[in-house]
Amino acid sequence: MSVKYRLVQEKRKNAKNLGKWYARAVAVGMADTKVLAKNIGLRCTVTYPDILAVISSLVTEISLQLQEGKRVKLDGLGSFKIGLKTSAAETASTFSPAANIHGLHVLFSPEVTIDSSNHVRHNPLIEGVRVENLADYQDAGTQIAVNERKSKNAGNGAAAGDDKPASGNTDNNNSGSNTPGSGSGSTGNDDKEF
Repeated sequence: MSVKYRLVQEKRKNAKNLGKWYARAVAVGMADTKVLAKNIGLRCTVTYPDILAVISSLVTEISLQLQEGKRVKLDGLGSFKIGLKTSAAETASTFSPAANIHGLHVLFSPEVTIDSSNHVRHNPLIEGVRVENLADYQDAGTQIAVNERKSKNAGNGAAAGDDKPASGNTDNNNSGSNTPGSGSGSTGNDDKEF
């Protein structure tokens, strides 16, 4: 299996890469608690109801620990902590929680290990993940890329029938970006809406 992507054009007026194209990860389904419990049950001797009970208790416990201001670390997965959405105050003495703190959110940091021999960072959650264009999703970016390849191939004397969408593999040194390659700047943020 692989992570699917579609091509998206940067349309924000003040963006550094306005008009340029980049890959956006596309979720192709949902694995909820029941799916996880069923799959975990296939790999161990614990029963499905017991797994559901443990996952439910884990969610409750993580919430309680976060409410106490603690960072919660799950070995092999990562850590959770509370983040604040705030606005600036002119001075420390004029800062007011009621006026300057506007909300809370949960921050997740996946577990990362560093290979001592070559200092390469490894994220076990994405080790071996491949990326490919979502073949069933023919977005405008994919069509433009296909047409550009056809034009380029026709100009070079190559076969013009090569209209396969772009695809690629990430290497094991992927630092967590959702685009093939190193991808930097404001275009790697999956939170923004288009």
